[in-house]
Amino acid sequence: MDDDDVSYDESLKARIKASVHYTVGKICQREESEMGVKCSKQFLAALAELTYGKCGSLASDLESFAKHAKRSTIQVEDVKLCARKNPSLAKLVAEKATDLEAETQERLSKKRRKDNKPADEDGESASDAAPSAAVASAATGATHKSKKVRQA
Repeated sequence: MDDDDVSYDESLKARIKASVHYTVGKICQREESEMGVKCSKQFLAALAELTYGKCGSLASDLESFAKHAKRSTIQVEDVKLCARKNPSLAKLVAEKATDLEAETQERLSKKRRKDNKPADEDGESASDAAPSAAVASAATGATHKSKKVRQA
């Protein structure tokens, strides 16, 4: 790695840490107002550092689980494995995975319905009519182009 890569990596790491610190601060502000407590700056900094470290550890574990399964992509099952030692977290992850799967299936079924238009009065489906309309417009366009060529 050359100096440019190292400085870029350190800059990226600093920006990510700052982003985590900012987000933890916003969450703490919200919780302060709901719970009626005050978080010190030292607490906020420690919590942000702990969160950043846990995210790094989680990322490493997720990569290891995917690699062990001979995959290069992290999947839901890898996240479930990370949460397996915390029953309440495992339950939340499983529920969210189920919700995401249902949303995905709903989007796919809507797309399939959109692709399979119902037949019109002539018994011709919208997908059958589209090519003839495209051919007609192409023929019309070709006629206009040929007129322009003749005029020139």
